[in-house]
This record gives sequence, C-alpha cells and structure tokens, in this order.
Amino acid sequence: MRKALILAAAFALAQAQVPAPVGGDMSNTTTKAIGSTTARTLADRATDFGVNVQDFGASNDGTAITDSSVVATAGGSTVTTVISSFTSNNVGNGIFIQGAGAAGTNYVGTITAVGGAHSITVSPNIGTTISGTKDITWGTDNTTAINAALDRARALAPVTENASSVTITFPPGQYYRRITTQPTVY
Repeated sequence: MRKALILAAAFALAQAQVPAPVGGDMSNTTTKAIGSTTARTLADRATDFGVNVQDFGASNDGTAITDSSVVATAGGSTVTTVISSFTSNNVGNGIFIQGAGAAGTNYVGTITAVGGAHSITVSPNIGTTISGTKDITWGTDNTTAINAALDRARALAPVTENASSVTITFPPGQYYRRITTQPTVY
C-alpha cells in the first residue's frame, strides 16, 4: 500500500510539473519523435505517416538543373553556369556535376565559395574539362539523415501490422543525397 501511495504521489508531482493546456493551441509546441534527432512542431507532425526524414535532420533545399552552358577546367576549382542561382547559403553543400570527374566520370564534391549567382568554387578540383549542357545537382548532404530514417523504418517494420512496409515521408522540396555515381534527389 505504501509503495502505491509513493508511486501515486510521484505521478501527481510529475503531472504538476507539466501543466496541460486547457483549450489552448499546441500546434507550435515542439517535440522529438522516438529515434529522431530533430524537434518539429506538432502542426508539422499532424500529417506524418511512418517515418519523416526531417525528424533526422534532412533539409529539403536541393536543386537539380540541366544547364546549357556549364564551364569547368580540369585541375581548377571554379565552375560557371548560366541558369543557376548560387547564394552564400550554398557554401558547404554537396555538388554533383555530370562528366566533370576524373576521366569524364561524374564529379562529386563540395561548394567551398560562391563568386556570384552563376559562379562557385568547389573542392576537390575538377577532374575533366567540361563545356556545354550538363546536369548539376547541389544541396545539403542528407545522406546521414536519410540513412537514419531508413534504419528507423527497418526497426519499425517488424512491429507494424504489415511487417513488409513502413512509409518514409519526404515533405515537399528536393533532398540531396551524396553518392559517388549519381546523386539522388527526392
């Protein structure tokens, strides 16, 4: 009986420390999903099904273009384009450039500086000189966040009614994921 009273008192104390809103709007309250690394608002979570990549830090700031006038020189680090819109926010983004890697393979690197809306500096240096129409993709590297979401979905699958699937949600936008051959933009 004494243990039951102590537990009841502890439960009442815990409830007293977190007052429940009465008729209030909780949509801006933030919380982390189990297994996630990023807190999001309840309003953002209201439409989620399964696992949301943004719970693991994914950013939907990716950009994928086909530019008719991409120029980059082998051994150099400057890339110029006609239709891109680079900003200082792109410094640190991963970048993929079709055919600009060693021996004409696809280039995968990092934007280290922005010289203007149509010019960037990348690292490592370009492997093959390119000029003309090329596919370019850049954005926050979401590889770690997407892999964490996939791992969470795999962990949840055995405990769902339908053990063969768990939905992974990608809210609107483009998600860059760095891989060595072709970027994946979701």
